[in-house]
Amino acid sequence: VFGPVNMDLGGNTLSVDITPAKTLYLRGNTVTNGTIDITRGGTLNIVGATDARTVDFRVNCALNVGAALSVHDYEAAYNYNANGGTAALNVYGAFKPTVGCFYGPTMQDGSTLDLSAWPGGWPVASGFTSGNTAIRFADGATVKVKVGASRVGSTRGTKILGWTTAPANVTFVPAQGERIGLRKKDDGLYLYKGMVIYVR
Repeated sequence: VFGPVNMDLGGNTLSVDITPAKTLYLRGNTVTNGTIDITRGGTLNIVGATDARTVDFRVNCALNVGAALSVHDYEAAYNYNANGGTAALNVYGAFKPTVGCFYGPTMQDGSTLDLSAWPGGWPVASGFTSGNTAIRFADGATVKVKVGASRVGSTRGTKILGWTTAPANVTFVPAQGERIGLRKKDDGLYLYKGMVIYVR
């Protein structure tokens, strides 16, 4: 897309096959109401701030976020070490990594960290070695966490997400139907199976 445009998907899915070694650019677009499925790539390069907060993105290509990209869902499906950019990828719906590599999203208030399809061990960490790899959180956000029954296991006190500085003004709660307890510590977010009662 060579300039800023408004695009309404009308509730449909736009499937995009980016030829390997080619690049699709988004230059300050507004996209609404639907799904964009990058089936292979290639690179999706965000070079102008793009508002697609009502659009689900499934990204099976390299992702270079040079300007802010706001989406509803972000499903990471590209398992190669190719990534670039440091701008925010704002997620308003769910972030779901299904492979070991992902661009680090910024989780917004009410969003869901869906780790039910994460294929690696704990804690979750991107396999990318360039660009933004850290999962971040909007100030004041309440973020829901989903791990799925098959991922809980029997180990109590498992660190599922690590950080060097704890997000001070962020609350983590189980997603609907999740029978887990969560505890935020200085070095990460910890998972407890079943109900946990904290006495202060």
